[in-house]
Amino acid sequence: SATAPQQRAESIGVFRLWRDLGYAFGAIISGITADLLGINYAIIFIGLLTITSAMIIQLRMPEQRIKEKECLEPEDLREQIISNQSIQIIDVREPEEFLQSHIPMAINIPAGMLESKMPELDKNAEFIVVCGKGGGRSAAAARLLSEFGLQVKWLSGGNAKWYHLAN
Repeated sequence: SATAPQQRAESIGVFRLWRDLGYAFGAIISGITADLLGINYAIIFIGLLTITSAMIIQLRMPEQRIKEKECLEPEDLREQIISNQSIQIIDVREPEEFLQSHIPMAINIPAGMLESKMPELDKNAEFIVVCGKGGGRSAAAARLLSEFGLQVKWLSGGNAKWYHLAN
Protein backbone atom coordinates (compact mmCIF):
# COMPACT_ATOMS: atom_id res chain seq x y z
CA SER A 1 0.00 0.00 0.00
CA ALA A 2 3.02 2.33 0.23
CA THR A 3 3.79 1.86 -3.46
CA ALA A 4 2.36 4.39 -5.89
CA PRO A 5 -0.47 2.84 -7.94
CA GLN A 6 1.49 3.32 -11.16
CA GLN A 7 4.39 1.22 -9.83
CA ARG A 8 2.57 -1.70 -8.23
CA ALA A 9 3.02 -4.26 -11.03
CA GLU A 10 6.73 -3.51 -11.29
CA SER A 11 7.13 -3.69 -7.51
CA ILE A 12 5.41 -7.07 -7.33
CA GLY A 13 7.65 -8.42 -10.10
CA VAL A 14 10.80 -7.20 -8.36
CA PHE A 15 9.58 -8.64 -5.05
CA ARG A 16 8.95 -12.06 -6.62
CA LEU A 17 12.36 -12.09 -8.30
CA TRP A 18 14.22 -11.41 -5.05
CA ARG A 19 11.99 -13.76 -3.07
CA ASP A 20 12.62 -16.65 -5.47
CA LEU A 21 16.36 -15.89 -5.67
CA GLY A 22 16.39 -15.90 -1.87
CA TYR A 23 14.90 -19.39 -1.82
CA ALA A 24 17.47 -20.66 -4.32
CA PHE A 25 20.51 -19.05 -2.67
CA GLY A 26 19.26 -20.00 0.79
CA ALA A 27 19.06 -23.65 -0.21
CA ILE A 28 22.53 -23.58 -1.77
CA ILE A 29 24.12 -21.73 1.18
CA SER A 30 22.47 -23.96 3.78
CA GLY A 31 23.53 -27.11 1.87
CA ILE A 32 27.14 -26.01 1.59
CA THR A 33 27.25 -24.90 5.25
CA ALA A 34 25.70 -28.20 6.39
CA ASP A 35 28.25 -30.19 4.35
CA LEU A 36 31.23 -28.21 5.66
CA LEU A 37 30.24 -27.51 9.28
CA GLY A 38 27.19 -29.62 10.10
CA ILE A 39 23.44 -29.11 10.22
CA ASN A 40 23.45 -27.12 13.49
CA TYR A 41 25.78 -24.46 12.03
CA ALA A 42 23.71 -24.31 8.84
CA ILE A 43 20.55 -23.59 10.87
CA ILE A 44 22.32 -20.92 12.95
CA PHE A 45 23.85 -19.30 9.85
CA ILE A 46 20.53 -19.12 7.97
CA GLY A 47 18.83 -17.74 11.11
CA LEU A 48 21.44 -14.99 11.42
CA LEU A 49 21.15 -14.23 7.71
CA THR A 50 17.36 -13.91 8.06
CA ILE A 51 17.65 -11.58 11.06
CA THR A 52 20.21 -9.45 9.21
CA SER A 53 17.93 -9.13 6.17
CA ALA A 54 15.02 -8.12 8.41
CA MET A 55 17.14 -5.36 9.98
CA ILE A 56 18.16 -4.10 6.53
CA ILE A 57 14.51 -3.96 5.45
CA GLN A 58 13.60 -2.10 8.66
CA LEU A 59 16.29 0.51 7.96
CA ARG A 60 15.56 0.89 4.25
CA MET A 61 11.75 1.00 4.47
CA PRO A 62 10.82 3.11 7.53
CA GLU A 63 7.59 4.33 5.91
CA GLN A 64 6.24 0.80 6.25
CA ARG A 65 6.13 1.05 10.04
CA ILE A 66 2.65 1.69 11.36
CA LYS A 67 2.86 4.54 13.87
CA GLU A 68 -0.80 4.99 14.73
CA LYS A 69 -4.16 3.40 14.11
CA GLU A 70 -5.63 4.07 10.69
CA CYS A 71 -9.10 4.70 12.10
CA LEU A 72 -10.44 7.19 14.59
CA GLU A 73 -13.31 6.74 17.03
CA PRO A 74 -16.11 9.37 16.99
CA GLU A 75 -15.32 10.35 20.59
CA ASP A 76 -11.75 11.18 19.58
CA LEU A 77 -12.95 13.21 16.58
CA ARG A 78 -15.34 15.14 18.84
CA GLU A 79 -12.40 15.96 21.17
CA GLN A 80 -10.33 17.17 18.21
CA ILE A 81 -13.16 19.42 17.05
CA ILE A 82 -13.77 20.81 20.57
CA SER A 83 -10.07 21.52 21.10
CA ASN A 84 -9.90 23.30 17.72
CA GLN A 85 -7.24 20.99 16.33
CA SER A 86 -6.42 21.66 12.70
CA ILE A 87 -8.22 18.88 10.87
CA GLN A 88 -10.13 18.62 7.62
CA ILE A 89 -13.11 16.25 7.54
CA ILE A 90 -13.85 14.81 4.10
CA ASP A 91 -17.19 13.04 3.58
CA VAL A 92 -16.74 10.69 0.61
CA ARG A 93 -20.43 9.85 0.16
CA GLU A 94 -22.47 10.99 -2.82
CA PRO A 95 -23.95 14.53 -2.62
CA GLU A 96 -27.48 13.21 -1.96
CA GLU A 97 -26.23 11.24 1.06
CA PHE A 98 -24.20 14.20 2.29
CA LEU A 99 -27.23 16.52 2.14
CA GLN A 100 -29.28 14.13 4.32
CA SER A 101 -26.81 14.43 7.21
CA HIS A 102 -23.16 15.16 7.73
CA ILE A 103 -20.67 16.04 10.43
CA PRO A 104 -20.27 19.79 11.02
CA MET A 105 -17.26 21.25 9.19
CA ALA A 106 -17.16 18.30 6.74
CA ILE A 107 -16.68 18.94 3.06
CA ASN A 108 -18.17 16.63 0.47
CA ILE A 109 -15.84 15.03 -2.05
CA PRO A 110 -17.39 11.82 -3.42
CA ALA A 111 -14.99 8.85 -3.39
CA GLY A 112 -14.97 8.69 -7.20
CA MET A 113 -13.78 12.31 -7.44
CA LEU A 114 -11.22 12.23 -4.64
CA GLU A 115 -8.13 11.62 -6.77
CA SER A 116 -8.97 14.49 -9.15
CA LYS A 117 -9.54 16.87 -6.19
CA MET A 118 -6.23 16.03 -4.47
CA PRO A 119 -4.32 19.02 -5.85
CA GLU A 120 -6.80 21.28 -4.04
CA LEU A 121 -6.14 19.70 -0.62
CA ASP A 122 -3.78 21.25 1.92
CA LYS A 123 -0.80 18.86 2.08
CA ASN A 124 -0.03 19.97 5.67
CA ALA A 125 -3.50 19.26 7.11
CA GLU A 126 -4.60 16.14 8.95
CA PHE A 127 -7.56 14.56 7.16
CA ILE A 128 -10.40 12.53 8.63
CA VAL A 129 -12.34 10.61 5.98
CA VAL A 130 -15.99 9.75 6.65
CA CYS A 131 -18.67 7.69 4.92
CA GLY A 132 -22.05 6.31 5.99
CA LYS A 133 -21.11 3.41 8.24
CA GLY A 134 -17.31 3.63 8.28
CA GLY A 135 -14.78 1.18 6.96
CA GLY A 136 -15.90 0.79 3.36
CA ARG A 137 -15.56 3.88 1.23
CA SER A 138 -13.81 5.87 3.96
CA ALA A 139 -11.08 3.25 4.55
CA ALA A 140 -10.44 2.96 0.80
CA ALA A 141 -10.34 6.75 0.45
CA ALA A 142 -7.95 7.01 3.42
CA ARG A 143 -5.61 4.48 1.79
CA LEU A 144 -5.69 6.47 -1.45
CA LEU A 145 -4.88 9.74 0.31
CA SER A 146 -2.08 8.13 2.32
CA GLU A 147 -0.55 6.71 -0.90
CA PHE A 148 -0.12 10.30 -1.98
CA GLY A 149 1.65 11.19 1.27
CA LEU A 150 -1.20 12.84 3.15
CA GLN A 151 -1.77 12.40 6.89
CA VAL A 152 -5.16 10.68 7.10
CA LYS A 153 -7.45 8.50 9.22
CA TRP A 154 -10.98 7.24 8.62
CA LEU A 155 -13.86 7.51 11.07
CA SER A 156 -14.84 4.20 12.63
CA GLY A 157 -18.59 3.73 12.29
CA GLY A 158 -18.92 6.73 9.99
CA ASN A 159 -21.83 9.17 10.17
CA ALA A 160 -24.08 6.51 11.67
CA LYS A 161 -21.87 6.09 14.75
CA TRP A 162 -21.23 9.84 14.95
CA TYR A 163 -24.97 10.62 15.16
CA HIS A 164 -25.61 7.67 17.48
CA LEU A 165 -23.02 9.19 19.85
CA ALA A 166 -24.75 12.60 19.63
CA ASN A 167 -28.15 11.19 20.66
